[in-house]
Parts: sequence; C-alpha cells; structure tokens
Amino acid sequence: MKRVLSYAILLTTVLFLGSTNVYADGYWEEYFKETPIQGYTGCGLNGPSYLSEWQNMTKEESIRYGGCGGYDTKFNPTPGTYNLVFDNIGEITIKSSNENIVTAITRPYDFSYEKQNYESYIEEFNKATFEEFLRDYEGCVDENGNFSQDKQYCNSEYTQKPTWWEYSEYKTEPKTWWEAYRLSAEPKNATEVISYAKDLGKATLTLSAAGHQDITLDWTIKAYDFGESVGPNYDASNMSKGLAQILNNLEKYKNLIPTQEDYDTKKEYNFTYYISENEDLSAVINALKGKDITVLFRQYTNVGESIYFLNGKEIKNEVEEGFTYNHNISMETSINKDKIDNLVDVKDAIYIDFTYHGSLPTEYKLSVNIRDYIGEIIGNKLIDQYCASFKEDYDKLSKCWTDNNLEEKYTKELEEYLKNTAFTLLYYNPEKDEMEVVAENLKAIDDKIELTFDHFSSYVLTSNYVKKEKKSNNAQTGTLNVVLYGTFALTSLVGIIGILVKKKTEK
Repeated sequence: MKRVLSYAILLTTVLFLGSTNVYADGYWEEYFKETPIQGYTGCGLNGPSYLSEWQNMTKEESIRYGGCGGYDTKFNPTPGTYNLVFDNIGEITIKSSNENIVTAITRPYDFSYEKQNYESYIEEFNKATFEEFLRDYEGCVDENGNFSQDKQYCNSEYTQKPTWWEYSEYKTEPKTWWEAYRLSAEPKNATEVISYAKDLGKATLTLSAAGHQDITLDWTIKAYDFGESVGPNYDASNMSKGLAQILNNLEKYKNLIPTQEDYDTKKEYNFTYYISENEDLSAVINALKGKDITVLFRQYTNVGESIYFLNGKEIKNEVEEGFTYNHNISMETSINKDKIDNLVDVKDAIYIDFTYHGSLPTEYKLSVNIRDYIGEIIGNKLIDQYCASFKEDYDKLSKCWTDNNLEEKYTKELEEYLKNTAFTLLYYNPEKDEMEVVAENLKAIDDKIELTFDHFSSYVLTSNYVKKEKKSNNAQTGTLNVVLYGTFALTSLVGIIGILVKKKTEK
C-alpha cells in the first residue's frame, strides 16, 4: 500500500452531484443532508491561527481518496470544526448566487472541543508512568502488542519521562488552551459559517456584517473519486449511481470534469473508482459506453493493488446487472482450488478469482507484479537452507542472512528467475471441469506480467504444471464467495518480512 489513509479526513469529504436523467434532482440533496462542505485545503483549520480572516476566499470541495496522515502521539491542536470561524465580526448574513448548488448558515462557536482536547491530553499524559509513556506514546511494543524495550521494537531516545509540553515541542509551557492552539488571545465572540452543497457546480456566497465590507466565498464543487470508503455517507451503490449520473449528464457537468494523472503509469484519466467486494458497476459501465471519458478502477487485494484504465469508447457491449471488476489474487487458495488441484499439479502458482463470471464490456487487462510473489518463495527457501534454526530470533536471523551473503544470493536468483522463467495462464472451465490453456510463454517485463481476459472466472498463473488423470472430487466449494478468500494473506515468515522490507527501504 503506497499511501496511509486518514479516515478522519475521509469523513469530512463529500460527494455531491445532480441529475435530470435517471434520478430526481433531490437525490443528492438528500444524500448530503446535514453534511457540511469545508473546502478542505490543508491539515489545519484555515491556517496556523485557527481563525478565519475577513477576506474574499476561493474554495473547492472535492471527493478525493486520501488524507493528512495518521495519529500523532504528541499534543495535536486539532480544531473542532473545519468550517470557517470568524471572531468579533458581529452578526453575519449570507446570500447565495445559486441556492440549488450551495447555501450556508451561521451559529456561535464556543471552542468547547478545543478546550476539552487540551485538558484531556494533559490529564492522560501526566498520569502515565514512564513505562506506559514508552508503550503508549513511543510505541515500544512487540509483534504481539506487549511492552518491550528491545531495540528491535523500541527506538525511543527518552531515558525519563518528559513533560507534556516538552514532548510536544513547545518552547515554554502553554498555560491556557488558546495558547496551546497558538492563538494570541482567547476568542470571545466567535461565529461559525457552515456551508452545504446540493449539487455539483459553482456558486458564490456573499457574507455581510455591520461595519465590514462584504466578502465573497467562491465555491467550486467537484468529484474526483468514487467507490469504496469515499464519502461520509458511504454506500457502494450510491457511489456508482453518482458517477453514472455525471456520465449521463456530461453536457451539464462538462466544465467540471477533472483530468488526473496516475503517479506510476503517467496515464491521464478523469475519475477514480475504488472497487469493493461484490459491487454492481453495471450502471457506470453502461453510462460510460461511447464517451471519451476514462475511469481508473482501483482495487486493494490481500496481495497488493490492481489498476485498470477504461475509456468509454473502448466499450463494445453493455453489461448485465451485477457486473463487477472485483477479484482476488492469492498464492494460497482459490474459490475452486480443490477442483483445480484435482486436475493439475502447479508450481509457483498465482490464483486469480473474479467475482463476476460472464462476458465483458471489452477485453480486460490485468498487470500482475510477480516480483513480490517469487521473492517471498526464494527468500523463504534461502532461510530454510541457511538459517532455519534462527527463524524465531530476528537479530540472529539478520546476522545469519548477512554472514551467509544471502542478500546477494537472493537478488541474483530472483533476477535470473524473472528474466528466464515463462508462465502459463490456465483457465478453470466449470462446465467441463477442465483446465484450459489461455496463454503460454508469458515473460515478466519490469517485474510485471500483462494478462488479457475476455471472460471472468477462475484462473491460475503458473511457471510449470502437470495435468493429472481426472478423479472424482468430493470436496465442495458450494456457494462460497470470493470475499471469504479475501481474508487470506500470503504466508510469510516474520524474519523474511523484516529483511525484505529493510531491503526495499534501503533501495
């Protein structure tokens, strides 16, 4: 996983669209009911002062998968709101240029969250013992979650417990909550301005207050990402309907269609869709058909990420209800593993299971990075050969790895394997209960093997296979769903994980 996601930020990110085609205009208004839009542009509230300046502003609210990082054990002056907060402005009135897109309300803001955040942090920090400080604040725990000062698990520089404010890198101790939030004075008459969206588009809010010149808040409401874990009212079906409504109303939203670039491939696309298990994408695919719009489908599986770019002009066929690109990749198991094992002996097998079985809108291309799969096999083999007695002791295992020059052996063997080994893609035909060859002599290019599918079912990517004489198979997979197998992780020794992670980090 390339990125660490922050669910707190995801909860403040919203999707809002409108349609005159499939669903009533009020659909998205109901979807965003009581959900403010913040125009989130950073990881603090309106800059370092945590208060808004009375000035013209331009804000964009957009659906985007991501956030500002994880939890910090130091005191974090987190704001209680990501809405605008003005102090000593007086009564504020607001007028919208288009109430069908954006409206706003005001209410007093008392900073009760900030006060409680300040007080509770100090209380909890002060009552922790030094051991609890190392465990809970410095993260000195082993793989079982138990406190440990072993250098493998504890890199703390502290030999005694610091004060909360020293630990949080203040130069002097803040005596009040507002000093801790780096405010020059305590706010006395704060007003919160809360904006709400009803549709995708642009609108201007004009804010007026006695004794002050009017200011404007120019909103642009966009949508970039859809699907799994996107939006505060997450529902996979809502997300697919939302994207389908944009695609069915391109003339209405044509000036709001984003252009993005994938970091790894440098390919351009318009929207990202994060696939969830058993998700129906038929409305999206059928609405996309024939349009020069590209959707990047992403899925995080138990062994990594799969990506697929699909432009609407590539789609040849509409799909039936229930269509999805959801799949599972594993070296361990398959929904049809018992049946496959009854038909063939396979070596270095990578099982690929698609949830949907049937015809596709167009050929589906999947890039499988086999370096990690094969690297794990080679690494574990070398450990078994040279360091088997040290598997339970990380320090001894690392020393054994170094003393036997296993890094060089590992790299050489892996590179030779990737360069010289050809793979075969086999298809399990459930009607015939047979394994059929789909493609042969597949070589890795830049560690990846490119696969093309014209039908979704169960497949095996293998470097070597031997057909068996068919026997009766009493093992039943029944109606097991692919999701059951999504919980299986690749079997990997603790030692080789640590070594390979260290190797990649050094690179």
